[in-house]
Order: sequence, then structure tokens, then C-alpha cells
Amino acid sequence: MGNENIEVKLLLEAIYLKYGYDFRNYSMASIKRRLFHRLLASELKSLSEMQYKLLYDTAFFETILLDLSINVTEMFREPSLYLALRTKVVPVLETYPFIKIWNAGCSSGEEVYSMAILLKEEGLYQRAQIYATDFNEVILNKAKEGIFSIDCMKKYTFELISKRLKAAC
Repeated sequence: MGNENIEVKLLLEAIYLKYGYDFRNYSMASIKRRLFHRLLASELKSLSEMQYKLLYDTAFFETILLDLSINVTEMFREPSLYLALRTKVVPVLETYPFIKIWNAGCSSGEEVYSMAILLKEEGLYQRAQIYATDFNEVILNKAKEGIFSIDCMKKYTFELISKRLKAAC
């Protein structure tokens, strides 16, 4: 194992031991790419120097945490999931007086809002409570706002209509 990989593993272990966030089993290529991007941006000389800084500088750690968080989200991102929810899960949910749904790792909230739309369309929204969590506070605050650009909404609307037409065929 090369020194670079050892430094990455030690840094991830330090993050886990100091802050409790466990990135040790994430894709090494993705982690290295993100860490080296931060290394260049922070003008540090090595990952070992970065490790020292994140251990003693909480603000710097929070910057790295944002770098390591994966924020992939999109309205109705997995069409097959929403089709399965409608056809297989909703009939079961209709039998319950109250529904609680938890979206862990909600990123900026597009999937959460997609779920809310699905529940509204199926007449279940009024008796549902949706919990949405993410360890990235910055992106979670964006989710709480529920504000998406008009361009994104046009794209999502077009894609949703296209996906529904394909599912109907």
C-alpha cells in the first residue's frame, strides 16, 4: 500500500475517532479526489498536515465534511421506485391510520418533496409525517427552504411527464 493510501486511511480514521463520522468504507477514489481538491484549495502540503489541521480546527473539519458529503438528488430520481411505491406500497399504506416516513440522507430534499407529491396524489398526505435528515447542515437548510430554480422545476416537470408516459405504455 502506497503512502498516499495510508495517509487517507489515517485521516479517515482520525475523522471517525474525533468526530464520529465514518467514511472509512467509502470509495477510495472518490474520497481521494475530494480530499486532494481540499488539499489544493487550502494550500496545505500533505494529507498528514490536513489531518493535523482537522483534528485541531473544527471549522476546517466542517469544510472537509461538506467536501465528503454526497449530494445527489433529483425529483422522482428513480422512476421504478415511485412506480413500485404506487402499485405495491401505497395499497398497504392506505390501511394505516397514520404514516411515518424517514428519508435519511435527504440532501437538498428533492426526493422528500417527490414523496410528498406522491402521497398528495394518492390521498395519503394528510395522514403522513415525513422526516428528512442529513448530516450536512448546509444542504439540509437548503432542503428546509424548499426553493428550487425555475429551470430545475421545468426540467423535473418535463421528466416526470415523460416518465409517466413511458410507464403507461
